[in-house]
Amino acid sequence: MLSYQIKKYIVFICHFIVNSICFCLRIFPIKSNRVFVMSYHGKNLSGNPKYVAQYLKEHHPEMEVIVGHYDKLEGYQTVKPDPYRINYLYYLMTSKFWIDNCRKTFPIYKRSKQVYIQTWHGTALKRIEFDAEQSLSELYLHGAKIDSQQIDYFVSPNRFMSKMTPSTFKYDGELLEVGYPRNDILINLSDQQKQAIKTSLNLDLNKKIILYGPTYRDGSKNKNDFSTGLDIDLDAFYEQFGEEYQLLLRLHSNVATDIEINPKYEHLIHNVSFYPDSQELLAIADLLITDYSSLFFDFAVTKRPMIFYAHDLELYRDKLRGFYFEYESFVPGPIARNMEQLFNILKNWDDYYTEAYYEQLDNFCEEFTTFETGHAAEQIAKLMTEMQKKK
Repeated sequence: MLSYQIKKYIVFICHFIVNSICFCLRIFPIKSNRVFVMSYHGKNLSGNPKYVAQYLKEHHPEMEVIVGHYDKLEGYQTVKPDPYRINYLYYLMTSKFWIDNCRKTFPIYKRSKQVYIQTWHGTALKRIEFDAEQSLSELYLHGAKIDSQQIDYFVSPNRFMSKMTPSTFKYDGELLEVGYPRNDILINLSDQQKQAIKTSLNLDLNKKIILYGPTYRDGSKNKNDFSTGLDIDLDAFYEQFGEEYQLLLRLHSNVATDIEINPKYEHLIHNVSFYPDSQELLAIADLLITDYSSLFFDFAVTKRPMIFYAHDLELYRDKLRGFYFEYESFVPGPIARNMEQLFNILKNWDDYYTEAYYEQLDNFCEEFTTFETGHAAEQIAKLMTEMQKKK
């Protein structure tokens, strides 16, 4: 096997080659109306970039939206985001705007008149980026520093992220404190649109919806330390709560295919792990059950109740990077340490979701959702179109 040093030199040579090609592509002019959009390294079009792209397509058809994606997408011109493909680098180097929610696969140097808007992909509960240097490779940190130097605007969803971004991301540019575009629908989606989503999922319109969205246990040195399965007894859930609730399972793709749902209750328990838009699921849910996923920061926008099913808190907290907050006193909802406690909360709803609980939730929202007005995509698009008119 190649040593780490040899691998590092190979990667640096590849970076040099890619950026040399990018430099040559500067002979082509920047198109002032071209926007290059990418999310999660081109694996899908989702999250904040998706909603900016949608807004531009609907309200600013004069803008040419190019999506970095490995498959074709209806309604969009796509290009495979392979740094060794000339057409990808061409569109990247000739687009006036870059919209992304992750680091670039390779650190690429943009041109001085290009504008890079980094939306990121969630409020951080566990330590990330340069707050977790010991957990990240030297190569990643090198690329992250270069990437941060290229960013012109960093989108912030709340005061906490505004405070931490300069040091955590090694970023000294401008913050766009407009909220997350992906959360616009949590405010704007109509009852009719919600019903259409429920109908498309074959949901019972008369039963409350619980969305179960745990994080993926991928950070342990010993994978056997963490459960990678469902962690809820579906038979027991159906027997105890099937009359009142239906359950949506939003699991990581690595484990979602292993879940088998008994035909007896498949009309009430649905595996929605591959549903293309998690924000739509948040929008229709009456209750969120999660653990350490950043989903709960988004769901707080709805002011609906949450349960935190932290059955492996010590393992997850202590074997990963640590949290920014004291978990037990921070999360805006009751904590269940095992399935019995989880079911007890559901059975004794009124004991937990009192006026005091909603005051706690309001205080949480005051810190973490005040930038969310339902107009984030609109404000980002306005910034872009005003810059585009200036050429």
